[in-house]
Amino acid sequence: MKTKKIKANLNDYRKASHDLYRINPDILTDYNLPDEYNSIFIRGGDKLLYEAKHISIEKYIDKLLSIDSLTKNLFVHSDDNLYVQQIKDYVLSKQLDIQIFSITTPASNGGAVVMKRLNYGPCSHIKSIDDMDNNEVKNHTLLFLNAIEIMRKSKHVICSFDTNVSRFMKINFTCKVISVNGNNNIPFHHFVKNPAYGFK
Repeated sequence: MKTKKIKANLNDYRKASHDLYRINPDILTDYNLPDEYNSIFIRGGDKLLYEAKHISIEKYIDKLLSIDSLTKNLFVHSDDNLYVQQIKDYVLSKQLDIQIFSITTPASNGGAVVMKRLNYGPCSHIKSIDDMDNNEVKNHTLLFLNAIEIMRKSKHVICSFDTNVSRFMKINFTCKVISVNGNNNIPFHHFVKNPAYGFK
């Protein structure tokens, strides 16, 4: 059966997403973050197998400081806790006056693997979401949704538009969501195939 092609621009997707995405406040945890902070989001895990290239954490920090060097609080999130630790180590080594907040643990070292077929190469040792039990999937999802809501309240979010999560934030967030690699002047009036394929 043929499906009807939808001709929509990013403003249309933005409106639809705002209408559909509703977070249940009961699932949110109070992490006691400061009132004012910026965020960095880095996708690791299976995303780096073939869909995106690794971007050094220095580029994320440099981009943030070029935009806002006055805000001293930084929330860092990644599906790979090792990236979070790398940013903490980098900030410490450069003696930057930034206090870092995070909600990840060493349990997520290595990043997320969505499908079992992606358990190869550097992701061969990571338990895929396909192989998780219901409780593990729930905990994984709750952590992710809490991070989304924390980043939503940022002044700026530094990320890469290579990922669906970053494109979701760009479409849904009212704060400034900025990519380290690509065009940040997104033409929301232009028609796109689907934001999941990118903003072109």
